[in-house]
Amino acid sequence: MSKDPRPTGSRVSARWRIVGWLLATIFLGQLAIVVTVDSTLRADVARRANEEVTQELAEFRDLASDGLDPETARPFTSGERIVEVFLNRQRPETGEYFFGHFADGRVRELYGPGTRDAQALDLPSDAVAMAEIARSESGIMTTDVGEMRWGKVELRDQSDRPAGRFVVAFFVSEAEEEVERIVRLLIGVCFGVLLLTTLVSWLVAGQILKPVRTMRRTAEAISAHDLDQRLPVHGRDDIAALGLTVNTLLDRLHHSLTTERRFVDTAGHELRDPIRRARRRLADTTGDPRLDAIEADLVSMERTLDDLDVLTSARRAGFVAATDTTTSALADAVSARLHQVADRDWRLLEVSDTSLRADVDKIVTAAEQLAENAAQHSPPDSPIDWWIRSVDDDTGVELAVRDRGPGITQEVAETVFSRFSAETDSAENRRATEADDAAATDGEPGDAAGSGLGLAVVRAIAEAHGGTAFVESEPGRGATFGLTIPRTATATTSTDTTSAVNRDG
Repeated sequence: MSKDPRPTGSRVSARWRIVGWLLATIFLGQLAIVVTVDSTLRADVARRANEEVTQELAEFRDLASDGLDPETARPFTSGERIVEVFLNRQRPETGEYFFGHFADGRVRELYGPGTRDAQALDLPSDAVAMAEIARSESGIMTTDVGEMRWGKVELRDQSDRPAGRFVVAFFVSEAEEEVERIVRLLIGVCFGVLLLTTLVSWLVAGQILKPVRTMRRTAEAISAHDLDQRLPVHGRDDIAALGLTVNTLLDRLHHSLTTERRFVDTAGHELRDPIRRARRRLADTTGDPRLDAIEADLVSMERTLDDLDVLTSARRAGFVAATDTTTSALADAVSARLHQVADRDWRLLEVSDTSLRADVDKIVTAAEQLAENAAQHSPPDSPIDWWIRSVDDDTGVELAVRDRGPGITQEVAETVFSRFSAETDSAENRRATEADDAAATDGEPGDAAGSGLGLAVVRAIAEAHGGTAFVESEPGRGATFGLTIPRTATATTSTDTTSAVNRDG
C-alpha cells in the first residue's frame, strides 16, 4: 500500500518559525532584564532609605553625646534643645522626615522634598502609629502616602527620665515612582527593539531561505515539465549541500527514466515488427480456427504494447495536449468509437452541455478501455449504459460506463486499477493481479480478452488531466467504472498508478 502523501507537522512557514523563535528568545531575555532591573532598583531604594535613616540617627546620637550647645558652648541640658539644634543643621534629602515628640506633647518637625504629603498624616497625633513607634527601635510602616521606613532615639532629661523621642523617617514613594518611570522607559525600549528585531529577522530569514524558495520553484518546474533542469546551487553552506544532493538524485533519476524509456521504446519496436509480419502472413490464410485464434492472440499482444506505451508515456511531459472542447463534442467522439469496441447496445443516458479543456484523443482512449471492460463483464445481449455529465458543482466532468455483470467486492475495487505495478513480484501485487483477473472474467478465469491493463490506462489518463479514476459496485448488481477530470484541467505528469478511488465507500 502507498504511504499517505499528506504532509504532517506545522503549517507555519519556516521563515515565520525562525522569526518566532528569535522573537521569543529575545522577549524572554528582555522580560528577565526588566524584572531584574525593577527588583534591583526597588531593592536599592529600600537599601538607601535604611542607610539614610541609620546615618541620621547616628549623627543625632553623636550630637547628643559629644556635641555642645552653640548658644552656651556647654553640653546640652535637654533633649528638646538637641532636637532643635539638630534640625537647624539639617538639609533633608528627598523623602526624609524628622520629628521630635516630647513628653509634654510638643512636636518639632522637618520635612524634606517630596514629603509634603506626610504633613497630612500628622504622625505625632496618630495614636496607632506612635504606639508602633514606641514598641520598636525601627521598622517599616505602610501609610496613606506609601511605605515609610523609620528609626528612633529615646530622649532623656538631666535626671535620666524619658523626655520624648526623636524619629527619622524616609518615605520611598517618590523614589519608587522614579523606578517605575525608568522601568516604563525600559519597557518602551524593549518594545522598540522587538519591532526592529522582527523586521531585521524577517529580512534576514528571507535572505537565508531565498535559495530554498528558488530550489522549490525549480523543483516544481522539474516535476511539471521535465528532468533536464537542476536546482541552482550557490555557496558552500548546508543549503548548497542539499541542492547538490538533490541534483545528484535528479541525475540518477533522469538516467534511470531515460534508460527505461529507451528500453520500452526499443522493446515495443522490436515486438511490433514481428507481430505485424505474422498478422500479414495470417491474413492470407482463412478458415482455420487455430490460425484465427493465433491472430486474435497477436492482436491482443499488439494492444498490450499500445497500453504499455500509454502507461509509459503518461509519465512524460507533453503527454496531454489539452484543447478547448465541449462535453457534446466529446460524447460524439466517444460514440463513434464504441461500436468498434463491441457490437452492443450502447445507451447514452446523459450528456451535459458543458465546456472543458482536455485531450480529446486521450479521453476517447480511456472511454474505449472502459467500454471494453464493460463489454467483457456484461452478458452478450444486455445493453450497456454510459454518460458524460458535470459534477462537483459544475467544476468537473465525469465519463462513466455501467456494465451488467456480477459486480466486484470492496477488496477487489481497492486494487482493480493497480494491475500495472513496479512491484509485480510482491505478494500484494500477485493478489491484486488475481483479483483483477477474476474481475475481468466475471469470476471465470480464462474467458478474458485484452491485456488486463485497460483500467490502469484509464487511471493514468485521468491523473494526467489532474483527475481521478473511480469504481462503484456491489456484488451481484454490476459495476460502474469511470473517470472525473476538472473542467479547467491542466496537464500533470503521472508517476504513480498503484491506487484508485472507490466512491462507493
